[in-house]
Amino acid sequence: MPIVTVKPNNQAAEALLVELAPRLLPDLKSCVCLYWGVAESDVIVRVQRCDIIVDDPTSSDADVWVETNPNPRLEALADTLRDMLVAYWAKCTDSRLNAEFWVRFVAGSWCVTAKDTGEIADREDMHHKPPRATSTSPSG
Repeated sequence: MPIVTVKPNNQAAEALLVELAPRLLPDLKSCVCLYWGVAESDVIVRVQRCDIIVDDPTSSDADVWVETNPNPRLEALADTLRDMLVAYWAKCTDSRLNAEFWVRFVAGSWCVTAKDTGEIADREDMHHKPPRATSTSPSG
């Protein structure tokens, strides 16, 4: 389940991203879905608030992260996806905001619960081998 997070690095970028979100977020989602072959319902795209009080003046206006579990097929396509996201970004923002883009593959076990039942609706389990049994006898 890829999560696309757009994080503004200054208040002006945040204001512009809020204005552009109705167009930008669906375009970023479409890019991930079309290129990676992921169902639209499996991709989350969101804009966060700027929580930076004083920013480095040389930093980008925003950071864009695409994060998902490790997957060799998707990892092989990561550079091209990044470049496609940059093109969508430039088009949707009319190049008014620059951004740093990261496509990251984060190992971890996750799940999402259903609102109505609280049951696990979707999951990705980490399949680790159980720890090797060790003898508890004094002779080892």
